[in-house]
Amino acid sequence: MICLKKIPLDAIPDLSDTQVIIYSKWDRAPDLMENQVTYPIITSLLGAPKIKSLRGFSDYGYSYVYAIFEDGTDLYWARSRVLEYLN
Repeated sequence: MICLKKIPLDAIPDLSDTQVIIYSKWDRAPDLMENQVTYPIITSLLGAPKIKSLRGFSDYGYSYVYAIFEDGTDLYWARSRVLEYLN
């Protein structure tokens, strides 16, 4: 009984992957966004450790790059690696 009272429980567990989203805004056409923003960001992150997949999306005036990390990766560690590789 004592152990049941001391077990930490979360009402809604977070089952999502660890991911870092890079959002860029620039008022240009999608092909320019892809060539000048999205593609260079993705290529700079290709060598980052523990990245499971990279996804990029470009549209009119904005770009999203999703860096999805392996299971068990600390979010703050992942964010600092992305920032390091973007510099």
